[in-house]
Amino acid sequence: MTTIMVTVKAMTISKVLVVGAGSAGLRHLHNVREILPNAKLFILTRRIDLSFPGDEIEIVNSLEEARLIRPDLSIIANAASDHVRTAMLLAEEGSHLFVEKPISVSTKEANLLVDVCREKAIKIAVGYNLRYSPSLVFFREKILSGEIGSLLGFHCEVGQYLPSWRKNIAYRDSVSARKVSGGGVLLELSHELDYLGWIFGSWSQVVSRISKVSDLDIDVEDYVSAILGFKLENSEREIIGTLIQDFIRRDKTRFCYVIGSEKSIRWNAIANIVEIYDVTQEIWQEIFNEGGLPVDTYKRELQAFVNGVINNTDDFVGGIESIQALELVEAIVQSNDSNRVIYRDAN
Repeated sequence: MTTIMVTVKAMTISKVLVVGAGSAGLRHLHNVREILPNAKLFILTRRIDLSFPGDEIEIVNSLEEARLIRPDLSIIANAASDHVRTAMLLAEEGSHLFVEKPISVSTKEANLLVDVCREKAIKIAVGYNLRYSPSLVFFREKILSGEIGSLLGFHCEVGQYLPSWRKNIAYRDSVSARKVSGGGVLLELSHELDYLGWIFGSWSQVVSRISKVSDLDIDVEDYVSAILGFKLENSEREIIGTLIQDFIRRDKTRFCYVIGSEKSIRWNAIANIVEIYDVTQEIWQEIFNEGGLPVDTYKRELQAFVNGVINNTDDFVGGIESIQALELVEAIVQSNDSNRVIYRDAN
């Protein structure tokens, strides 16, 4: 096991709490053990099948018990519908917060949490780990450098068959499948809404259709098609493109394609490659390939937040940034329900 050491400057993180023992919570627990090997770790769960060797990780069974620990840092990885309630109680104890995406199921709740963190000088990060993918970082840099010319349009797709998503749990029992837990493709696959804003700027308009098209035993949407507009930074122009999110396709897919006035560029997140269209040879040319083992973006995002807490910096995806993705989720729902275009300035 590789241990990642952190140079302590401003403060020491001695107690870390992980809330939730699903796939996300256990992944974060594993990563924080490597990043902070000297910290005492706690996990809040009601699972009775969970145990850890020795006394290096302590299981707590209630949020009230967890609050008494007064953790220096808390990782919120329970159902999205419980994120804000849980985070608020831990913020009252002065804990810095790493919240799995999405930050909440509503912008109203999310803004309340961000306000509390600001008042208490608590750092809050949200788990949009794709921003730590070297291939996506390279893709964004190429677009923003102007190499492909003026930005004219984009198309993004993300999808995977829900029953094949998590091997250790029946899909019907997953948070993805249940509305009460904050499931559905819009929230579960909101990474695209986050990174599109990270690349292009603030969203400006939305028109969408939300559907339940499969026979899957779920009570949430499994297919979303949207036309999105983004106001380009430092420009009077906007870029219009399309997004498809789904739980139904058997061919696991995640890609983004951007059309420029000079060139086109595309990112394949599954293969971790970036390609650009060579107009002279009329072929796609690979310009970035991570190669070897995939980069652990989850560890990178947590490392960035730990460094931010210790060194009092903000080089991570913060709460305010994450709310734009949530605003876009709500606008997509509003467009579908009202059968009209939703403009950001009108909200």
